[in-house]
Amino acid sequence: MTSGFNKIIKVCCITILVLIGIIIVTPLSLTKVANRPNPYTLSRSLKSEIKQETTGMTTEDIRSYSIKKTASILSFSINNDIANGNANCVGYAQVCASICNYAFSSNGINASAKPVVGYVNCCGINLCNTLKWCMPTTRSKNFVKDHDFVEFHIEGQTVYADASLYDIMWKDCETTTIN
Repeated sequence: MTSGFNKIIKVCCITILVLIGIIIVTPLSLTKVANRPNPYTLSRSLKSEIKQETTGMTTEDIRSYSIKKTASILSFSINNDIANGNANCVGYAQVCASICNYAFSSNGINASAKPVVGYVNCCGINLCNTLKWCMPTTRSKNFVKDHDFVEFHIEGQTVYADASLYDIMWKDCETTTIN
């Protein structure tokens, strides 16, 4: 029994390491499945900071700013505790969308952002399903079953981008579609 369990652990570890290597060198894409509500409200001080820092920015500058700003104020965690700077992908998407929408509004830009739930793909492989297969417990399988990111509607395009993956991997992860 122990020998079989050790083999499973080794296979899972090797699979995860191979995935990490592939992810580092290969572009990731995002696939939306559903919308996610956004109950996050920005603090007055954060609004002031965003307004000051984004004055005169373009839509693309604001989108990039919102991802980087989110990554700078949050640290990845299994549980959302945004007030203390900790969040999982759900919290990252909610904060990022709120930052972006406030910056768009402050600059009179007709664009929007909202949190969505879906999958991360690499080379046509759904990484959420692959990670789910590797996880040893139901709780960990549920944690990786899907992924939250932000849907931006900018100038006739829909762009999906991810602040949590940017924070964890220092790599932009975005998918653009023309409407």
